[in-house]
Amino acid sequence: MGRFGMNHVIAAAAFLLISSLSGIAGAIDLFDGKSLDDWESVGSAKWRVEDGVIVGGQDGDPKRSGILMTKKLFKDFELELEFKIDEHGKYNSGVYLRHGPGEGRQRGYQVNIGRGAAEEYVGLHYKTWLDKGDEHDTIRKKLQWNHLRIRAVGAHIEVWLNGKAIVDYIDPAPAPEHIDAGVIAFQTYGAEGHDGWVNFRNITLTDLDPKDLDWPVYLGGKERNLYSPLQQINRENVSKLEVAWTYETGEKGEYQANNLIVDGILYTPSQTRKVIALDAATGEELWKWDPATERSGQGRGRQRGLAYWENDTGGERRLFTGVAGFLFALDPKSGEVIRDFGENGSINLGSGLNVPGIIHGDLLILGGVGGKGAVRAFDVRTGAQRWIFHLIPRPGEVGYETWPKDAYKTATGVMPWCGQSLDEKRGIVYIATKTAEPDFYGGKRHGMNLFANSIVALNASTGERLWHYQIVHHDLLDKDLPCPPVLLTVNHGGKRIDAVAQGSKHGRLFVFNRVTGEPLWPIEEKPVPASELHGEQAWPTQPYPTKPLPLMRQHYTEADASNISPETHQMTLDRIRASPNFGPFPAPSLKETVMFPGFDGGMEWGGGAADPDGIYYVNLNEMPWLLQMVETRRADGSQLIPGEKDYMLYCAACHGLDKKGNLAVESPSLVDIGKRKTRTEIEQITRQGGGRMPGYATMPETQRTAILNYILNTNSPSAPRKEKETSDKENDDETTYAFGGFRRWLDKEGYPAIKPPWGTLNAVDLNTGEIKWKVTLGEYPELTARGIPPTGTENYGGPVVTAGGLIFIGATADETFRVFDKETGEILWKTKLPFGGNATPSTYMVDGRQYVVISAGGGKSGRPKGGSLVAFALPN
Repeated sequence: MGRFGMNHVIAAAAFLLISSLSGIAGAIDLFDGKSLDDWESVGSAKWRVEDGVIVGGQDGDPKRSGILMTKKLFKDFELELEFKIDEHGKYNSGVYLRHGPGEGRQRGYQVNIGRGAAEEYVGLHYKTWLDKGDEHDTIRKKLQWNHLRIRAVGAHIEVWLNGKAIVDYIDPAPAPEHIDAGVIAFQTYGAEGHDGWVNFRNITLTDLDPKDLDWPVYLGGKERNLYSPLQQINRENVSKLEVAWTYETGEKGEYQANNLIVDGILYTPSQTRKVIALDAATGEELWKWDPATERSGQGRGRQRGLAYWENDTGGERRLFTGVAGFLFALDPKSGEVIRDFGENGSINLGSGLNVPGIIHGDLLILGGVGGKGAVRAFDVRTGAQRWIFHLIPRPGEVGYETWPKDAYKTATGVMPWCGQSLDEKRGIVYIATKTAEPDFYGGKRHGMNLFANSIVALNASTGERLWHYQIVHHDLLDKDLPCPPVLLTVNHGGKRIDAVAQGSKHGRLFVFNRVTGEPLWPIEEKPVPASELHGEQAWPTQPYPTKPLPLMRQHYTEADASNISPETHQMTLDRIRASPNFGPFPAPSLKETVMFPGFDGGMEWGGGAADPDGIYYVNLNEMPWLLQMVETRRADGSQLIPGEKDYMLYCAACHGLDKKGNLAVESPSLVDIGKRKTRTEIEQITRQGGGRMPGYATMPETQRTAILNYILNTNSPSAPRKEKETSDKENDDETTYAFGGFRRWLDKEGYPAIKPPWGTLNAVDLNTGEIKWKVTLGEYPELTARGIPPTGTENYGGPVVTAGGLIFIGATADETFRVFDKETGEILWKTKLPFGGNATPSTYMVDGRQYVVISAGGGKSGRPKGGSLVAFALPN
């Protein structure tokens, strides 16, 4: 072991950057980059801060040993850092774990980062040397930066060096001098007679033994990585989980909230966009805010989260929620509207919100549903707009030439509805965007259509574009990016890379260096089918990443015909022969085709989770749909009445060409809508959106009026169109098309008309780009009773991964909440929910007890509807 008072000390440097664990509740700020007020030096080394780095050295002193230790004590933790050592600064240099404060000798374990003169070691030191030999010394990069990750839980120590596991040790009989809690210390121990040095940087520590741990940010953190360092619930005890409390919202419908927990209070948005505060340990209601009393009026469902902000001292706090195109600021303590925000407590966004946006300093960065085709940042105190980035470019802006001239004046869509992620250290916000509209016919928007279907990196303080990548060019298939980008850190090509991973509806994962935008693996442009529709110019190629491989099937062939029964097999075989599948990018046509991957993914809004090991976990659908376009004129050739054509283009995909609605996508019938709602109410919905429907606030008034007249049958029927001689070009200019509607392809029993699996959970190692495991997600008990293995089900809502080695997920159409082993994909525990858990869970700790909570409202996949909030914990 290293001793103090020896002849030579080598320098050490420590600098806190926010690493792959940044943004996680429980992260400890060890160093502010400015001073050593929170550190203490023992021994002969001299320490200073230089350019944001802690620098240690001897300044000619022949003594050779010393440490720099934290003043705080830690018990169980996960520590990440980088180190670099020179040729002399290598003997017994390392990191002390749970060192005794003020002690002149190590107590506990030491993770070594160098080799001794007499003994070779890179590993763990405690009474004896572990992991001797050259193997780990070859993993260590000499005279270069190395990444070290240490996980200390009691006497169980795990160490990773440059992404390779080098220590997994449980001390069977810890020595008496071992202490349960102590400081973290850097030791410098060099060669006598030489000036040597050791550098430490990128230091992050996460407390694994907290008494209270919040879930204060949508999807667990600004990285949107759905990771928690909690481990009280783990592989060994998860089978004992039980219901801790339940809460009923008193409403029915899709309840998709990923709930926030701050200071022991749980905040949830209900199906009518009420905001409810509960005691997170008991489920007791503390307050409820109803937007029906505000200028927005009552809201409608699919609100997936809230945004919470507080200033540096915690003296100012605000909770943000979106209702019917308005953004409100609430007092988290009382639920009262903060009236000095915006206009009497709210601002008019002109677009709907189903995800909450992201906080950067005193900015709230928002996307939306419908609206201006932009991402905007608002002042959290005043509501004033601080910047805007146009996703449909203006003249002189990057991407303007990828649209027809002045397209920004009339084009719609492109809003980043699924959410954003933030690299807070670098001040970069990542935006995932929607398809341009109309979704299925692009004859009026020729070109690549930047920044539709793109991941865009912006300066979070100014909105300046840093880089972008378009994942689908000139989208004709509603392949909007369905989930927020996930930030994680991986080992790639021998280097630690801060990466961003973006999932897609066609089940492919695109992974980039989050700073430069460079793909981690090559992305190839491959030819896709050309369009047969007059006036359409489908883009000739689409991007295909070479790694990871697709997480789902990319084609539906005869070999994929359903095997649920002989009758279903023949039925699906006949249909695929009549309506063949052309892969993930068929060109929409007047001929019906099987759309697979389907319109709802692949990946969907639940998104993916990522742990510190660089493993990405995500659930997918493998559901076939049917795709067909229709001409926007009547079969007899007669002209359409005013508004009918625009109805077909903008409304019929959901409400049907016959206005009778589409139960499969929860779109209501518009037949006799004038008997149920006033024209004013309908017009408000078309402007601001509601439920699944986006708002069309930027649509020209004459166009909106014509559609409303058509819906309400206030137009008189048109006369049959007169025949006239026209050139082919004139006919082409007149011809446009409408989408025939969202239609799942189901067999006669109502199951997906394809061979299972229909839903899967996947683990992808983004260090290597390889799929680690894949398992079915969900089950139909009636099929299992028939001897059919679990098929998986359609699923909506994402996973949460924890340091306890677990993945928590609801999502499925069988009203079941499941826990999987994150290493193997094995189901460790499951229980029934009162309704489908089509939401992403949250996990938190209050008074030393870990909870997992999920919103369960059902309503997806034709399942029963309710409004339950269910929290689970281990028995007290």
